[in-house]
Parts: sequence; C-alpha cells; structure tokens
Amino acid sequence: MTPPLPDADDAYVIALLDRLITREGGYVEHPADPGGATKYGISLAWARRVGIDLDHDGDTDRDDIRLIDPETARSLYRDHFWV
Repeated sequence: MTPPLPDADDAYVIALLDRLITREGGYVEHPADPGGATKYGISLAWARRVGIDLDHDGDTDRDDIRLIDPETARSLYRDHFWV
C-alpha cells in the first residue's frame, strides 16, 4: 500500500513547490514556446484555460502572467496540480 500524499500545506510540499518555482524562473516570452508568456512555469496558454485574471481587466494576457509572484505560483500549483 502506498503512503498518503503529504497535505498541500505541509512544509515538505511547500519546499518542493519553492524549488520548482526557483527552477522554472521568472518571466520569459520565447516566440518558439507554444505556451506563450511564462513565469515560474505558469504559461499563458494554461492561465487562459483556467481563467486567471490577476489584473481584473476581464481577460487573461501577458500582463496577468507578469503579475504572478512566488506565492501566487505556489497557490496555483498547490490548488491545480497537487490537491
């Protein structure tokens, strides 16, 4: 039997997410990347699919990606991929 996953607020999970965010790095917008603008591994394409609108202007665009801070990235990973 496999052990249960650590709780999403567990210090171990937070440490893993912080390592992921550090590895993914800051804002990039490479023309060959089909995901579009990306920050901390959160791509514009994915943000559009889930409806992230951090600047509250009614759309999801590169401005929203630029506004992602480490805590927001951690929450997005925790809520959409861990839990």
